[in-house]
Amino acid sequence: MCELVCSYSKMGIFNPEDSRISTIERDMEGSVHIICRNCEEAPCIDACPAGALYRRIEDHFVVLNETKCVGCNMCVMLCPFNAIGIEDHYNVKCDTCCGAEKCAQICERGAIEFMDYSKAGKSKRREYMKRLLSEQEI
Repeated sequence: MCELVCSYSKMGIFNPEDSRISTIERDMEGSVHIICRNCEEAPCIDACPAGALYRRIEDHFVVLNETKCVGCNMCVMLCPFNAIGIEDHYNVKCDTCCGAEKCAQICERGAIEFMDYSKAGKSKRREYMKRLLSEQEI
């Protein structure tokens, strides 16, 4: 449902492949959502030669200005969470629907949660990375 509401919000169609977020089905863990984790030291921001990626002042969320994107894919290569996608000749990523967070609102199980950057902390991101790395070894 989160992918469908995202694709409709961004592209005007119900197609998970056009979503800015995605989910991966795992046997033992269930679904894992792939979405920007707003790294404290975001490598995608530093890698962008066009300055299309920046940290939004209001909530510290990493945002991609798609009109400035030159499609070099440096951010795609450096994102540790695969949260930046490629569409046509430019890159795309979640922007929280400008604060509306439609995917989180539709998620019945509360798996997607947006919170203040300072509250999210390094520990949540580290735990998530450990889960991802352990799944890749299986």
